[in-house]
Amino acid sequence: MNEHIKYRLIYNGEISAGENVETVKKKIAALYKCNVEKVNHLFSGKRKIIVKDKDLESCEKINTAFLKRGAICMIEKQEEDLDLNIDEVESVSSQKQGKDENENIKNKAIDSARKAIN
Repeated sequence: MNEHIKYRLIYNGEISAGENVETVKKKIAALYKCNVEKVNHLFSGKRKIIVKDKDLESCEKINTAFLKRGAICMIEKQEEDLDLNIDEVESVSSQKQGKDENENIKNKAIDSARKAIN
């Protein structure tokens, strides 16, 4: 096994056939030793990264723990430098947009000052 290959475990709220979502939530909360409110976001139907930058064996162990509690996860191989979380992408995008807006305001102020001088 190549030790440089990294994996992530993804969960989107899918539960095993015959399981009750509230029961699975309680079991996952017990796994993390927290209350159910802290794990509710995992059951939103959106892809959530449970762990990342792990070796395959580590992901498989956590996957097994989830599966024993009725939660079906997916293990994905991570591509180098392409593992951006959507929140990171949105943050970078909004920062760039803020800089662009500031640049536009600055340019308008310079243009107004030039017109006032001429």
